[in-house]
Amino acid sequence: MRFRALPSASLLLLLTAPAAWAQWADDGVPISINLQQQRGPQIVSDGANGALIAWEDMRSGDGDIYVQKLDSSGFPMWTAGGAPVCTSVGHQQDVAMVSDGAGGAIVIWVDYRDETNGGDVYCRRIDANGTPLWTADGVPLSVGLEAQTTVKAIEDGAGGAIVTWRDFRNGIDYDVYAQRVDASGVVQWAANGVAIATEAGNQNIPGITTDGAGGAIIAYSDARVSTNVNIYAQRVSAAGIPQWTDDGVALCTAAGTQRNAVLVPAPFGGAIVTWWDQRSGNFDIYAQHVSSSGAVQWTPDGVAVCTAAGDQIIAIVDESGNGGVLISWIDRRSGTDDHAYAQFVNSAGLPKWTADGVRLCNASGDQVPFAIGRDGAGGAVVMWGDTRNGGGIDFNYDVYASRINGTGTPMWAPDGVLVCDAPNEQQDGQLLSDGTGGAFMTWIDNRADQYDVYAQRILSTGIVPIITTAVTARTPALHAGDVYPNPFAGSAWLDVELEAEAPVSIDVFDVAGRLVRATASHESAGARRFVFDGRDHAGRLLASGVYFYRIRANGATITRKMVIAR
Repeated sequence: MRFRALPSASLLLLLTAPAAWAQWADDGVPISINLQQQRGPQIVSDGANGALIAWEDMRSGDGDIYVQKLDSSGFPMWTAGGAPVCTSVGHQQDVAMVSDGAGGAIVIWVDYRDETNGGDVYCRRIDANGTPLWTADGVPLSVGLEAQTTVKAIEDGAGGAIVTWRDFRNGIDYDVYAQRVDASGVVQWAANGVAIATEAGNQNIPGITTDGAGGAIIAYSDARVSTNVNIYAQRVSAAGIPQWTDDGVALCTAAGTQRNAVLVPAPFGGAIVTWWDQRSGNFDIYAQHVSSSGAVQWTPDGVAVCTAAGDQIIAIVDESGNGGVLISWIDRRSGTDDHAYAQFVNSAGLPKWTADGVRLCNASGDQVPFAIGRDGAGGAVVMWGDTRNGGGIDFNYDVYASRINGTGTPMWAPDGVLVCDAPNEQQDGQLLSDGTGGAFMTWIDNRADQYDVYAQRILSTGIVPIITTAVTARTPALHAGDVYPNPFAGSAWLDVELEAEAPVSIDVFDVAGRLVRATASHESAGARRFVFDGRDHAGRLLASGVYFYRIRANGATITRKMVIAR
């Protein structure tokens, strides 16, 4: 009896790997670890199997804006510590970013260089080589008119961006405005933005998606009716002209409070909008489809996505790729901990997975979804913060992830794959799908008692491609997941991936360092699942206790711990 590789028909997935993943490291790659704090990372594709990450950086004492590019192997491609986008006086924060369609990005932020204002909106483009373009320290989109905050942005389809924000220019309550900037950094709409919603009461925390025709659909919480906060939306054309009823069409006017509209594009120019909804007393998750003409398509006041006991809050979304929406949220139905749930709602407004959502993890502690992205095959990859290892310390999150297929079934380890469990908390995670079932992830990390920016990649198999023995960038490498389950009583399995054909040895040691099991095989490139039956080299069941397994291949070694609990 030994570790054995399952036959090819049982492999998780065979991959054609890039030259190496030598830079990806246990607990993530540091993107910015300068003195002082880094906050609010955002991530977009570079169009070449890599990622661009932008953040607010306090290295100068005030917040500035920096960007870094990672290739598919996890190597930073630009200046160490990131390329500066804005280092103006005052504080810059609240970063948003979109791809420019040419390997670079347009970065948007709230800017306090003019201390007489409560925050202005600026943006700047950085090209594929890390060179900032346009006006030094940014092009103003809205300035000098009280506070503008909470920026969101989308690509305009022509190398530019459409940006929305909440705006206090009337001095009484918040309204919603938007602006478009082209690929050359020229503002396209009215000076300081086009009014999207200026009704009485606050219009708050807008979300935005494309209308498929060079314009945008913007949804927001709206308190125009003093007894409720409801959900409204407006479409604005590529020319900056609102297309629907003045100040927006109502998507939900149910009793109670509706908050935090987030949206994805729908077929034929419409949008699917998701929010959390207090009509029943507790917060639940609802969604609505609005057409390109501003007509509500599903049940009046929205389709119930989750109405389980307790509160469901802070929904995150991504388009499904087939006309629906993928949704994840914080769920308090247990009455004790926060848990992460997910649901797929199809283009007809029908939730298709388990009623009230699929629970992503059954571990103890809190699980708080950070981000969700489609996996390219009808399912989703979800990233969350997890306190199962936190010893009861509130908000001491580690980073975990799970992939759910198109029928709502977890494809990786049932309680999620560990991405980072460095000391202290990891928070504010963002995710970029790689289009093949995996993802790039970024977060802020307090392992050094200050918040830095880290990143990691997870493959479609659920393997985090880390290297624990130094190898060169051109050396074929070894990647391995964790044994699952762990602890285990009977058998367990382990996923290993090779970037080149090689001999593979897997050895098991007891806590005293004695070799209790050894196996060797010759494996081709790609992913393999090895099964361990919990026995020693003589076929005897190993006693309960702590053991270590060591994997060696391609000049690399990975050693990890497992626990047998009979």
